[in-house]
Parts: sequence; structure tokens; C-alpha cells
Amino acid sequence: MNKVDFTYNDDKYCVQCNNDDKMKDIIDKFLNQTGKNRAGLAFLYNGQIINEELIFSKCADNLDRSRNCMNILVLEGQGANDGINLIKSKYIICPECNENAYITIDDFKISIICCKSEHKTEYLQLNEFNKTQNIDQ
Repeated sequence: MNKVDFTYNDDKYCVQCNNDDKMKDIIDKFLNQTGKNRAGLAFLYNGQIINEELIFSKCADNLDRSRNCMNILVLEGQGANDGINLIKSKYIICPECNENAYITIDDFKISIICCKSEHKTEYLQLNEFNKTQNIDQ
């Protein structure tokens, strides 16, 4: 069993999850726990906005996977966009490490492979793929 610690307005909220739970579902558990609405909230992990389509084991870095715990910062309102200036990358990038990568397309599903750290993000739909290609300027 894994846990995700959300820091929201200097308060910590703990959500338990499994390795194959999507980040979207984990965030929904946090929202149910706090009674907050998703609108106007930004969820940051390691300084990047979380790709909610990834599962816990794909989103967490090696250290967090080994300790079965992630820390996510939740920003609200105007603070949700402060310091976050997203632009579309000119090149294909890995959603985990933001290094250059290759894509493959199979059966209308996109996979991102062969980055410097050898991450693999598989079976993305086009709209999910587009979300992974934004970088913080």
C-alpha cells in the first residue's frame, strides 16, 4: 500500500493508494477528503504539474517508489498559476524527466520511449499525449 501526502494551505492530507491507481483517482480522493472543488487547483510534484493519467508507479520517482510515498503540493486560486508558465515543447519529451524522447504509434495509441533515463509511457490517447508535452518555462 502506498500513500500520497498532499500539502494544501500548510495542512497535510494523507491518501492511501495502490501502485496501479491513476493519479486522477488519487486526487479525487483528496478532493473528497477536503470537500474542495478541482477548479482553480494545481497539483505539483517535483515542481511539475502532475499528469493525472499516469498511475502512481509511473508518476513517482525512484526514491518515492522505494519508500511508497509521494508528496504533492496543492496550490489554489491565483497562486495556482504563480511561477508556472507552461509552453508546448518543440520536441517530443518524456513526461517523467522532460528529456528528449521518441514516440511510437500502434493501434491509435501513442507510446513515449527511449529518453535518457529509459522511461516508458505507453498507450496514451492523443489528448493525453498533448498534456505530457508542456514544459515549465
